[in-house]
Amino acid sequence: MKLRSIKYLFFSVVIVAAAAFGFMTWKKMFEVKIERTHQALTNQVLQVAELTAIKNSYSDIISIKKSAAGGMAKSYAIIKFSGVIRIGVEDLTKSKVEISPDGKSVEITIQHCSIIDNTLVSQEVFDEKKSLFVPITTQEIFDEINMAMADYGLAAERNGLVKEADERLVELVTATVKGFGFEKVQVKLN
Repeated sequence: MKLRSIKYLFFSVVIVAAAAFGFMTWKKMFEVKIERTHQALTNQVLQVAELTAIKNSYSDIISIKKSAAGGMAKSYAIIKFSGVIRIGVEDLTKSKVEISPDGKSVEITIQHCSIIDNTLVSQEVFDEKKSLFVPITTQEIFDEINMAMADYGLAAERNGLVKEADERLVELVTATVKGFGFEKVQVKLN
């Protein structure tokens, strides 16, 4: 009887060990493995003296339609994108500062504001129909987005956003320099 219970105990341990081994093997075989690689293509540290006076976020929807002669084959894509235009002074090191002999007033000459950057933040394809005969390429989508972004840059200039950035720049510089204890601050745009 004792020998029989030892056999059952031994047999039970072997079965549990085999089941554990089988479970671990099964888990390893069907485990999802994700391999991530990262390669730094460029790494530059640039010293800048840049001042952004206005940051304008925008979004738009563009549609691209193509059709073959006779209208038999058609493709279209509707894409929503968003971007950010930053307007300010790209290089403040070109500014001139003249302090009066008594140290109570200062005159600062700074460049006019311009569009520093117009960056694509996101894009999303809403609707798409592809045709083998008249495909819409990824390059065509990016070209259309780039044209729309350039239009937003021109619109920012036409609608007075750059002029508004100049006014904001004068306010920012004046307030900052007055914080250093100067009684009179004059900011000129060059």
